[in-house]
Amino acid sequence: MNANPCVDFKWDELLGRICKQNVIPVIGPGLYTVRTSDAGDTLLYPYLAKKVAEKIGLSPGHENLSFASAVFQYLEKNHDDYLGMNDFLSDQLKTVYPVPESPLWKLARVKSFPLFITTTHDEYLEQILAGVREYPTKVVRYTVADKRRHGLDAQVFQELKEGKRSLVYHIYGSAEHSITPSYTEKDIIETIVTLQKDMELEPGNPFFQELKTGSLLFIGCGYDDWLFRFFIRTMTNKPYNRSCDPQGRSFIGDDFETFHRGGLRDFLKAHAAEVYYSGGNSDFVDRLFQCMAEKYPDKIIQPDMFPRLVFISFHGGDREAAKRLAENLKADGIPVWLDERELEPGDTVDDEISRAISRCAVFIPIVSKNAQQIQLDDGRSVKYHIREWEWGYGQYTQGQNPHHIMPVKIDDTPWIYRSFEKLIYLSIPGGERQREYHKLLDKLRGILTNPNNGGRS
Repeated sequence: MNANPCVDFKWDELLGRICKQNVIPVIGPGLYTVRTSDAGDTLLYPYLAKKVAEKIGLSPGHENLSFASAVFQYLEKNHDDYLGMNDFLSDQLKTVYPVPESPLWKLARVKSFPLFITTTHDEYLEQILAGVREYPTKVVRYTVADKRRHGLDAQVFQELKEGKRSLVYHIYGSAEHSITPSYTEKDIIETIVTLQKDMELEPGNPFFQELKTGSLLFIGCGYDDWLFRFFIRTMTNKPYNRSCDPQGRSFIGDDFETFHRGGLRDFLKAHAAEVYYSGGNSDFVDRLFQCMAEKYPDKIIQPDMFPRLVFISFHGGDREAAKRLAENLKADGIPVWLDERELEPGDTVDDEISRAISRCAVFIPIVSKNAQQIQLDDGRSVKYHIREWEWGYGQYTQGQNPHHIMPVKIDDTPWIYRSFEKLIYLSIPGGERQREYHKLLDKLRGILTNPNNGGRS
């Protein structure tokens, strides 16, 4: 097998299967990049491993401890206190946020992925899906001790195929919603063994049917060689001597340079699994997203279609301050819609903008001295930013989209727009990270990470 991913990897075959909704991504911690206050942008689970190691007082020499090993040592010291570990991890997860435009965001934007399987214990994938897709996401959490079927009947999978919902399957449980998640290698092995038994006992289970008939795309799993072979064997639910079956081919976009040696590559090559290894899992997702966007653009969800984004509306004279605010919010993980076109007097609120306003979770009008210029020179028509404001306010009052409206003042103007006079204004001079910027950021994070948090501001 050649190390060049462009030569050996069957991109056309994979893309074709994705378009037919015949591919299930199995996503591991290698794709979970988050933004932290003390470590910058980093992979989530090595970061959590360090936090667990600090909690139990391990020496600095343990800084490269894996997440599974760190939690195992915690549980050994604390008499298998899974609930205490759950609480600790839940608190840590509240302090970090997914990096915008990370691999998870890109995978969520591929319409033809209705079902995701994740081996992580956080809730970020479903939060991202809620911010990208207009239809609901069902979440299932499976562990040995507290496994539940959660109504995974044929109707659910029919809705997946029809594009009426997404499904995230936490195969090892989650820190916030499971009693004893599969944190350690011991737990992982027991879960895989139990899952294999369930597949044999429930051959008609629609989830197991999906695994049997679909192609699995392993991305960022990061297991040791032996455990990865075991995991692939279980998830595909068939012997390796049948792995060359073209109906159920497995595709792998793991980071082989970091986690694996040539032995696993050779093993997978011998059993006709497709392997992408030279660029790493993040590069694999970048390439996959780029190929989908170029060859099948209708399968990609565009930003103006996001149902839970922040729409920033501004007067043309405030363009730089609006861009600065948008860039700061994007850097802090907030999906923002900002129209940067130079609009002419008399332009109407076009379909793209009205659609984005109609779908947004938060509407932010930029209030300033410039924005006080309501009328055009003819004295009869209103300026473009006011037409956006009225469109957003109309959606707000008519209940067509009960989004939040959060006016932001970027200078010292005392002016209050009449429609927003009862709302709370935040002062963020120049759109910079000052004054009440972090208050705005906290409010936005609370709204965007809770799909049920509709209503008014």
